[in-house]
Amino acid sequence: MTTATEAKPVPAKYRTDFEAQYGVQFSDPEKAMSYYVNGEFAKHITRNDDLEEAAKMFAQQFINTESNYDSKMGCRKKHLVDIGDFYLKDGRWVSSEDLTKEGGEIVIVEEQELDAFGTYEV
Repeated sequence: MTTATEAKPVPAKYRTDFEAQYGVQFSDPEKAMSYYVNGEFAKHITRNDDLEEAAKMFAQQFINTESNYDSKMGCRKKHLVDIGDFYLKDGRWVSSEDLTKEGGEIVIVEEQELDAFGTYEV
């Protein structure tokens, strides 16, 4: 029990900022635009105003998704919820055949891993 003469310690609070960079390439921009911006994906999953916004959506989902080993494909896989699968091939994450049929092949490259770049007291 704390008495009136005992001082409570003041908590030390810190915030850390992180940064990562991912490159998202739409191999067939017209097909990607038709599906992710103007098509079924946009109507039923997530609305994107343009391919830049769609790329941001892919990168955000990608950074928050763990990979696992897919023994059938013989490589690492990431399953993006409501989007589809990406497989690690030669250091690049390539969209699955099913995903590629709908919006064209998508390649995601981790250009800079998630890294803390600043910690400060709040």
